[in-house]
Amino acid sequence: MQIVRVPILEEKALPEECFDIIVDTLVKENPAKTQCIFSSQLGKSRTTLGMTIACITKAVQMSEKLDKMVETGIGSKDWAEYIIHHMFEEPNVESEDLKDPNLMGEFDVIKELLEKWPETKEGKILADKMIDICGVKPEGTGILNLRKCIIQTKYKYDAASEDRQTVWKKMIINFIERYFYIVCFATYAKENGHDGFKKTFVEWIDEKKGLREMIANGKDQLEWERMVDSNAVNALRNSLCAPSEDFIKTLGDNVYRLYKISHETYRDMPRGQIKDTLMRKLTCKTLMEILPADLLTAIQKEMAEKKLTSDFETVVGLIVSIKC
Repeated sequence: MQIVRVPILEEKALPEECFDIIVDTLVKENPAKTQCIFSSQLGKSRTTLGMTIACITKAVQMSEKLDKMVETGIGSKDWAEYIIHHMFEEPNVESEDLKDPNLMGEFDVIKELLEKWPETKEGKILADKMIDICGVKPEGTGILNLRKCIIQTKYKYDAASEDRQTVWKKMIINFIERYFYIVCFATYAKENGHDGFKKTFVEWIDEKKGLREMIANGKDQLEWERMVDSNAVNALRNSLCAPSEDFIKTLGDNVYRLYKISHETYRDMPRGQIKDTLMRKLTCKTLMEILPADLLTAIQKEMAEKKLTSDFETVVGLIVSIKC
């Protein structure tokens, strides 16, 4: 057994040399027989990154072996292409996640990368396949999906308090940067695997002028605040502010309309406690923003005097109490 220490920063894919350390360790080994064990004392993030880098390296090595088998007449070209496509390209399982651009890693900086260097499109296919294999069920048998965890962490950011959001935001930015580097590495591996990885990943990046600047400037390009349907909110504001003796009678219908707005805002999120929490927070926040000024002042006064929290049930209860 050979023990290799790879100094990867937590939550990141840096330093860039860490990719080359793993490649150098595997390049002279038989890809079909070499077994690798990855372990990080701090958790699953770095372990999974190491697994993903090794899987990409092995996938490229196996593809090269299959191509050589075709050249020597051992197998047909169609046979080799089928194995390569099935093992290293097509999704493991059909999933609704394939329809979600965020879960598929289609972030602005990734799209910018694919547009400027079209060869990275094939690299992304390989990277996504290996990330899924190293990820959680049903696509993989691992413990973390390095692509899906980006938007899953974004859901936690949305539901968190303001002070906690700072922590989640930093993690999300690091995760996007890490995914960017994995796509780049997969592209590098496909281009340089045929000659035994004589060129290092760091040298490959050096040749791509502007690549490091692209991820540095683009890794935080994410919709940090949800965009609410302003037309629907304004229509509801007019309904609440219109003088009417039936304010309480129409309150239930207006609350229902508020929930529809919140549901539409978070329509891309899977069902669960996080989504429910976000919808309730947004519904309460929107309600407070569109209430008539005099009613809002009365509610804020009550909350201050009685030291009440501004949760949805409390706000609705105060509206009923004041109006009745």
